[in-house]
Amino acid sequence: MHSERGVRYGDAGWSMPLSGWANFLVPLFRCTKSAAGVYFQQNQGWISSCYLGIGVFALSCLGIWKARDKRIWLLAAFTVLSLFLALGDNGLLMAGIRKLLPQIGLMRYPIKFVVIAVFTIPLLAAFAVQNYFSTEARKDFPRDARRIGFVFLGTILGLLAFAYFYPAENESWKTTLWSGLSRLVFLAVILGAGYLAARTAQLKPQLLLQTALLVLLWLDVVTHAPSQNPTAERSVYEPGLPSFQQLQPRPASGESRLALSFDSFIAQVNIPADPTKGFLSKRLALAENCNVFENIPKIDGFYSLYLRDERPVHYRIYTSTNTLHPHVADFLGICQVTSETNFFEWQPRPTYLPLITAGQKPIFV
Repeated sequence: MHSERGVRYGDAGWSMPLSGWANFLVPLFRCTKSAAGVYFQQNQGWISSCYLGIGVFALSCLGIWKARDKRIWLLAAFTVLSLFLALGDNGLLMAGIRKLLPQIGLMRYPIKFVVIAVFTIPLLAAFAVQNYFSTEARKDFPRDARRIGFVFLGTILGLLAFAYFYPAENESWKTTLWSGLSRLVFLAVILGAGYLAARTAQLKPQLLLQTALLVLLWLDVVTHAPSQNPTAERSVYEPGLPSFQQLQPRPASGESRLALSFDSFIAQVNIPADPTKGFLSKRLALAENCNVFENIPKIDGFYSLYLRDERPVHYRIYTSTNTLHPHVADFLGICQVTSETNFFEWQPRPTYLPLITAGQKPIFV
């Protein structure tokens, strides 16, 4: 009721691109590298990767191919549906559903639907493993593995050729080539390990091969991209940076607040690639929710939901790219604002007003 979200709030922003399905085979196909060194699909930054492993994906396809169970078909249907919905308006299905069910507009970022596929694809792979390792179908695994292997080989080579002749903006051909060829190696080794494990009857060798298969599946996922969760030195999280100890006046909860300039918001996009330096720059600029470290209140923050009546006021604070509307700033109790010459320094605003007043000072007798 009090959120800024309505049925028209969600749009097609941050949808999976049409090339997104290819990332299940070539994880860095059509992906670009961010300042922090993390790869993202084009035009979406909600999730850095939906790659589940080419071995898992191959087994899930075999699970569907050999399906004799309605549960498998149901999982497959949910998988396909989620992948189409993740495309947003790129896949047409989401646009039609939005017309029939406007309430779905409360949710942002269609890429979120890929979470369903991330859950169901490993389950389909598990059904395939159960089928090939515990039934008479194990004798069919070599033939089926060769078939899926050749299909994936042709598809990956086609994707690599497409990336070479029609490269995307900021896409590195060498990165895409390595991404595709390395996954082919993992595919061959994983299917080979599965073949040996399926045909081995003795218990100990079979356990060793099955363990090796699990390790290979894990390595496939771990090595598909650079670290998706960059880490910084612990010292950058310690509160009490010296630059904020000398603020005069110092913003205090219930009394006054701090505000960032508009240019400061823009500058935060180009953070240093080094995680430690990058996060330290955000702290020095009090970006997003970094003001919590210093126990300094400010007029904004980074949240999943905002108050409906607060958003229009927030957008009207700035009269130009780097100037706060003075009267609105006074009313909001802004006593410090980003310096016009340095995003890591602050300049006082002596005209700020108290957040709560009660008229003239009463005299008690």
